[in-house]
Amino acid sequence: MTAPTQGMPYSPAPVEVIAFIGRILGHEWPRSEGERVRVFEALGMHSPQRPTEDPEENIGGIWVLKVPLGAEVDARWSSFRGSLVLITLFLYPQPSGQHAQVLGKFAELRTELSTYFSPPTETWGTEAMPAARWTIGTCGVELYCFNKPNSVLMLCIEDLQLARLAEAAAVADSAP
Repeated sequence: MTAPTQGMPYSPAPVEVIAFIGRILGHEWPRSEGERVRVFEALGMHSPQRPTEDPEENIGGIWVLKVPLGAEVDARWSSFRGSLVLITLFLYPQPSGQHAQVLGKFAELRTELSTYFSPPTETWGTEAMPAARWTIGTCGVELYCFNKPNSVLMLCIEDLQLARLAEAAAVADSAP
């Protein structure tokens, strides 16, 4: 994850992030590696790492992702059995002392998401570390604000069905 920097600019603008999410959700969610590559290319995203071809080796795989947001954004994508499950963006990393500004960006993004899509379907967390979830068709969008050890927003876009399957497999794999 990108290290926090004192005075790092708060970019990209929340409206840019929301437009990017809208472009992602405007595509049918990819169901194969070939479809993922085509969708990523259409959206201007690039992953310098390629998953293995063996779907069993991809369980829980996480790869670096370059996204076209006009700012250096730490991004990742995850797969489960050869299919894209999750795209994660880490936004506005700052030292904990600047948490108030990061909380402000959380509020801005939450407002923009609610305006563009709908109010969140669920909220939780604390005033200092809030979280919210939106269900948009077959996808989920989650926004988290963290403050330990540093302040950062984490925004996740996932295929809800695949995420449930991946979580169930992870639980089964961890059972004694």
